Amino acid sequence: MLIPKKIGSQEVLFMAVIDETCEHTKKCSHTLDGKILGKAKWAAITKPDNNGSCYLFMGYANDELTDSSHETVKDAKEQAEWEYEGISNNWQNAT
Repeated sequence: MLIPKKIGSQEVLFMAVIDETCEHTKKCSHTLDGKILGKAKWAAITKPDNNGSCYLFMGYANDELTDSSHETVKDAKEQAEWEYEGISNNWQNAT
């Protein structure tokens, strides 16, 4: 599974594989074109943009992506942990 180092114009700072050690809490559902997506395969957090926001991307089968904007990397990691309990142990530097 290849996690990109760049998503659009956003450079990835942290990445994590969502494996069997991560429990999909189902507290949050992501949709794409009206279709509810299941468990993501990986997560990535981008470097803060010019406004100071970073993005949490979730990667799914068939190269589908969802994202959410966060004020800090810490907030993005907390969101990921809320959605996938245990993901905190899987974060790696992307650079």
